[in-house]
Amino acid sequence: AEALLEKFIESQPAHPDLAGLFTALDRLYQTQTSPSSSELRRWSEDSANSQRALTATYYLARNEARLKRMDRAEKAFQTFVEASPDHALAEDARIELANLFLASNKPAQALAVLGDHPGAAMDFYRGLAHAAGGNYAEAAKAFDQSL
Repeated sequence: AEALLEKFIESQPAHPDLAGLFTALDRLYQTQTSPSSSELRRWSEDSANSQRALTATYYLARNEARLKRMDRAEKAFQTFVEASPDHALAEDARIELANLFLASNKPAQALAVLGDHPGAAMDFYRGLAHAAGGNYAEAAKAFDQSL
């Protein structure tokens, strides 16, 4: 199923449901113990198909994180967020990136990536980052805002 879906995405880089195709591919990758990132990496570097490249970058970051390649995951999420800050997946990318920073004990970087973007999930992760940095008063405020 994975190879078939990869082949379809390869042949249809501008498919109207590209996001759905990548979501399905990501679900397949989640079931594997060591999924390959090669197709995602190749697509993420394909400047001729910018929408596919951008979407592939997000899913490349997720796959790299699953494989515990945190530096690569951080770089891919950062690239994605910088390239398309208003993309439908940008909030998820910021949260995933903040999570990686928190796991690496980098609360200041987590706060930087979360910025002042609105939303309950963003507020919650800002609370986690403030708490990880020892700023409990700000953490409480952020947690309250997330409710």
